[in-house]
Amino acid sequence: MSSAQEQQPDDMARMAELWTQAHPIVAAFIRSVVHDFHDSADVLQQTAQTVATRFGDYEPERPFPSWALGIARFKVLEYRRRKGRELPLFGSDTLDKIVAAHEAEAPLDLERREALEHCRERLTERARHLLEFRYARDLKPREIAEHLTLSANAVRVMLHRVRAALERCIEQRLAGEPSS
Repeated sequence: MSSAQEQQPDDMARMAELWTQAHPIVAAFIRSVVHDFHDSADVLQQTAQTVATRFGDYEPERPFPSWALGIARFKVLEYRRRKGRELPLFGSDTLDKIVAAHEAEAPLDLERREALEHCRERLTERARHLLEFRYARDLKPREIAEHLTLSANAVRVMLHRVRAALERCIEQRLAGEPSS
């Protein structure tokens, strides 16, 4: 199976699920070695395309993020060959060490994101809206206060309490304790 079109719908769904989990790790690796924003986005896109077309070669007993990082490593090397002397020089062994560092963080990052999602779902609707205003819409406490007809100080206090509750819940979840 060499192309994404030949894959079964279940394979495509599984690939999408695995890629969604691995994407932040792969993107972080690429950004750490390709410093130009547009170039790193291009290398990430090329990596995603290769992951999709080569998914039939993926062996499920191997961690998917490691497999995807291997593809990203080759895409970064291709990018570096194309750019040639424009880039600072570091060897393949250094690139391997960077890949290994990202592979080591992958399971921890995934566990932490899953714990965050679990804990976020347990928040009150008001707390979730507050987080949406602050992080999804990137509003400052003063701007949030205008939306909620509160003082900016009250918004800061609420944000502090919500973040503290999320942190406690995440730590409990990662430690295997029941979250309150």
